[in-house]
Amino acid sequence: MENLKPLVRMLERLEKGNEEKAIPILQQINQQLLTEYVIKVDDVIIEPLLVEAYYYHPSKFEDKNTHGYRNERCRKMQSNRFGQLYFHRKGYGGLDLCLSMGDDYCLSFLIKNSLVS
Repeated sequence: MENLKPLVRMLERLEKGNEEKAIPILQQINQQLLTEYVIKVDDVIIEPLLVEAYYYHPSKFEDKNTHGYRNERCRKMQSNRFGQLYFHRKGYGGLDLCLSMGDDYCLSFLIKNSLVS
């Protein structure tokens, strides 16, 4: 997962008003997650087949669909949690891989479809 950190740092460094520059970086992270990574929890291996980015960085990139957008509790559970999982507790449930490395934003990728063994 160390290969993803430079891309996350690029997102962090973007200035306010550069939302369009964030999109290709998010797409690059998506691509790497789909082609280079699996998630291993004990003996369970999750191979992502479809992932969806959620990024909320106040005044930089405000994805209003991110759980942390309006909910401070969710924001804390998704912020500064690089490489950790976030389990949805509302809606239909779900699993995100968090990649945020700071306390001031949320960056996670919803595992929409996967192979589990």
